[in-house]
Amino acid sequence: SDSNCLYNALIVRADTTYVSTDGAHIWPYDTPQNASTNFVDAITWSGRKVVVAEGTYYGAKMERDIYGGVTPCVLACSRKIEIAGSEDPSKTVIDCAGNANWYGVYIGQNALFHGFMITNGSTVQSTGGSIMAIGSAVVSNCVVQGGAGGVRLTGNAVFTDGVISNLFIRSDKYVALSMSSGRLYNSRLANLTGQWNKSTLMTDG
Repeated sequence: SDSNCLYNALIVRADTTYVSTDGAHIWPYDTPQNASTNFVDAITWSGRKVVVAEGTYYGAKMERDIYGGVTPCVLACSRKIEIAGSEDPSKTVIDCAGNANWYGVYIGQNALFHGFMITNGSTVQSTGGSIMAIGSAVVSNCVVQGGAGGVRLTGNAVFTDGVISNLFIRSDKYVALSMSSGRLYNSRLANLTGQWNKSTLMTDG
């Protein structure tokens, strides 16, 4: 009988999916013409790489379990895939729109994220409102600019070849860069303003 049968669900993903503000949004989003218009679907159906066209993205809300609770994000990825923007990160922009208690970008589990400008970040858990990178995630060639949310690296995550600038740090609780076992390479912090100079950087070891 049917009750004795074992059904296996097979998820077939495209090797590369695409995101574009003017894509046709046709599954499986595997050509630039059929690109998804949001990050959620492109990341869900990508087997290896997500290519994001130039433009400004506000994004549908994605939610990830962080610190034991659900936290909304503009873009979230916790699988080992590459998310590629532009060689010039100013051409592929993720605008966090100053959403309080949102992460702009949440990257984890060996994901590679590169070629983006993250702007108008706010603050979550006191740090890392623009980018939260955990595990062995790598964030490369990205610019974090404007707003009050910086970058948080934890669990051997890496931020490399990037810029963190023009952030307004609202108090000594909110920092431009927070590292707990994370690594920072060949990057620059500039034009950080606010109430406390000591709020620029926080390290936990």
